[in-house]
Amino acid sequence: MGIIRIERAPKAAREVLASRPLENPTSTERIFLAICEGVIALEEERPSAAVALLDDASAMIVDAENDVVFESFAYLVRAYACVASAEAGHVQRARTLLKTVTPYLEAHRDAELLERCMTAVASAGEA
Repeated sequence: MGIIRIERAPKAAREVLASRPLENPTSTERIFLAICEGVIALEEERPSAAVALLDDASAMIVDAENDVVFESFAYLVRAYACVASAEAGHVQRARTLLKTVTPYLEAHRDAELLERCMTAVASAGEA
């Protein structure tokens, strides 16, 4: 996840995922893979695909029956969905997601992702 989240290197992230195929992934692994695929799509400048993949990941997290492990992932998914939604032209959805994720990102001092969300929403609002 760090390759895509921190380094923002989608090609390298795809190579890592391809080098470790999962034959029968667990529900946890499926969630993680969906998040990675969604963020990779965002970094590959495919915001509509990213929205769909991140929505799938979000639905899987909800189905995990409020597993505490996924609580932080849920906010990260929403933050990336905020950026993807803004870039895909879904401005109102992006604004709503920004309001949801801002307290989490501030509390976790993730200024870079918060700035990315805010910039994407502002840019989409100007379009």
